Amino acid sequence: MAQEASHAVTVDSLRALPVFADLPNPALDRLLRTGQVRHLDRRQRLSSLERGQGENYCFVLSGVVSIALDREGTSVPARAGDDRPLEHIGFFAPGEFFSDGFLDCPPGAGEPVLDCMASTPATLLAASRPALTELMARHAAWSTRLRQQIAASRNHFLSQQEPTRALVQDFFLRHGFASSSLVRVSQLDRCLDCNKCQEACAKRHGSARELRADLRLGRLAIQQVCRHCVDKPCLVSCKLQALVLDEQGEVRISERCTGCAVCKVKCPHGAIFMEKYTAAGKARQRAVKCDGCADFPDRACLRACPTGALLELSPRDLFTETGPGGLTFSGVAFLEGVAEHRARQTHRTARAVVATLLFLALAAVGLECFLRRTLPEHSLQAALLQWLGRVEPISYSSGKGFGHWLGYIGTSFMLLTFLYPLHTRLGLLKKLGAQSTWLTVHLWVGFIGATLVTYHAAFKLDRWVGLSCMSMWIVVASGAIGRYLYGKVHSGIGLADFEVESLTRSAPSIVGRRRNSRAIRILTPEREGVVGSHGLLAVMLWHELRDFAALFWLHFAGLGDIPDRKTRRQILQFLSDRAAQRRTRSYLESAKKMLRHWNWVHIILTIIMFALAGVHIAYGFMYKAV
Repeated sequence: MAQEASHAVTVDSLRALPVFADLPNPALDRLLRTGQVRHLDRRQRLSSLERGQGENYCFVLSGVVSIALDREGTSVPARAGDDRPLEHIGFFAPGEFFSDGFLDCPPGAGEPVLDCMASTPATLLAASRPALTELMARHAAWSTRLRQQIAASRNHFLSQQEPTRALVQDFFLRHGFASSSLVRVSQLDRCLDCNKCQEACAKRHGSARELRADLRLGRLAIQQVCRHCVDKPCLVSCKLQALVLDEQGEVRISERCTGCAVCKVKCPHGAIFMEKYTAAGKARQRAVKCDGCADFPDRACLRACPTGALLELSPRDLFTETGPGGLTFSGVAFLEGVAEHRARQTHRTARAVVATLLFLALAAVGLECFLRRTLPEHSLQAALLQWLGRVEPISYSSGKGFGHWLGYIGTSFMLLTFLYPLHTRLGLLKKLGAQSTWLTVHLWVGFIGATLVTYHAAFKLDRWVGLSCMSMWIVVASGAIGRYLYGKVHSGIGLADFEVESLTRSAPSIVGRRRNSRAIRILTPEREGVVGSHGLLAVMLWHELRDFAALFWLHFAGLGDIPDRKTRRQILQFLSDRAAQRRTRSYLESAKKMLRHWNWVHIILTIIMFALAGVHIAYGFMYKAV
């Protein structure tokens, strides 16, 4: 592969990079002849390649090379595809360069190991230090430009070391988003864990072509689905040409697939699945992947999501923001949520306008009911009668006239709430609108119906018939509050994990060396426990007392061998914050467990509400109650 890459590297391809734009052709030709072209496969370390004696400067010609830190401190030579845990602290893009001199200084036992790893397939041009020094001496302007680029790269590297940005950068490089063109994310504050997206995909295609919530960071979960890689390793791996490119440049799996599963192995994101089927009386398998529902007018997963939690956007929009120094990694999307696409802003504005108009209309109806009951001469009906020149008594009651019809209309709206559960079960309704639209309508008709029934009751809720009215508001509150709390708890767990990871990155090094201390193991456990729903308050109190005791012991005795008071305070502050975050996450997990069946509570309350409403309506018809 290295030889193939060397044929692809020419003087013209070098000149296309800004770093070589000022060099004449003879200098570039000499750089190619004296240098060495190296090719790194995805996740392959630089230390796994053979290199000559002395220091080399590696220019990145294509791909992305990350700076990887192995905190386990092993000096065993790495192999391609090594899966040991690494921390990615920076990266080099095409046109940037770095020195491989760190490979000549192996660390001691137990010390962190620094290496470079290809986040995407990368091609490097390694120039020896003497050759590069000679080239810089002959071309002073180019030498000045290189020094300026080194200073700019150093400033950019340091700007990414802020804990939040460093965590986002590590997530981006660790999971290969540098080669992705598309990311499908789920907003946890909206996701209800209903799994309807995956079920809709399986129902449309026969088997699910995506897995839900594969990776999580902060408020977002990344779906395990085709990311449309730039290098397309699945396409290159297929020897039968069963994978083809369509007109949009996306990979499709054709009928020629024999189910050899090579493309599944080569897919770096696990987005290709094997599907079993029967042909000519024999059981066979074939590869399938998400193709964006190419043969359908819409995407099943996006259409089936009831809360609109799913979004598709580019990694650049998700992970970076434009600042004074150019593109930088940003945690805004993971901490505050993803802004909707520009194409959806119009719909969001339209929904806000419609919601405002509905609120104003309901307020106007309520004001009219109030005026007819208390100040009839100031009501709209009085103004209308005066304009018509008619004199009629104005009154308001739930048994006749305007108040009576409000009861019918409000009850009709409450009955319309049944359309939402019926939408997923009736074939005719399934074809009408997205699931998120039906849920929005479900919430609004429930709110409007409860409001109108309250007006119908003439604000008299002290009688037994007022139970049906109050039950409606309990049902509305249980649905809206239940969904809101579940979303907050769901996203809160992601935020707690984000903060724990950020806090761990800033941990004093001495904490890692004292992992054998029982107090530190209590405050920073490797696995987070979940508090049971039974006896929750007692378990919470026990956790608080246990952590307080561990911190108390460390404060007065456990860190006595550290002479520096400032260092002791930093360690205690870190351990206190870490324990607090651990408890928060444990409590949120327990709350999520208890809220898991909130929708069943909503359904049971709805049945009770309609039973009371039915008794009230029957009583009204039988006894003409006013």
